[in-house]
Amino acid sequence: MALIRPKSKTIAAFVVAPLAGCLALGLLIGIPFLIFSDPAAFFVFGYIGTLSSAFLAYPTVLVLGGPVFVWMQKRGLVLKRHYLAAGASTGFAVVFVIIAVGTALGPKFDLGNILGGAFLLLSGVLVGGIGAMTGWAIRRPDRDLLIPAS
Repeated sequence: MALIRPKSKTIAAFVVAPLAGCLALGLLIGIPFLIFSDPAAFFVFGYIGTLSSAFLAYPTVLVLGGPVFVWMQKRGLVLKRHYLAAGASTGFAVVFVIIAVGTALGPKFDLGNILGGAFLLLSGVLVGGIGAMTGWAIRRPDRDLLIPAS
């Protein structure tokens, strides 16, 4: 039996999925400004949140996403929950490493920095989870076809 995996859907998932998570984070950052402030601030801070998270999301997908995807395919981990767990934990781990390196090289954390670090960790989980779920929805690895070898 051979497994048919659509390569065009895989490429589309790797291109589009990080953007979906970044847009969600941009909305999350911008909505308080829309409610409590000027609507123009919503677009400015939403754009900043989306753009800054994209600078981290796309390299992460290129460096970690490919090997994780291949590993999950070989293990048969193709369900939504597998992709959600992989994306959220990857997002958490990447942001945790950035915070750890920043703490080691920069000033020590006070209460404000700890709360900011907690928000960054949650945003990493959000971007990773939403990006992974978007990639799963585009690629749908659970629908790969098995055909008899000829």
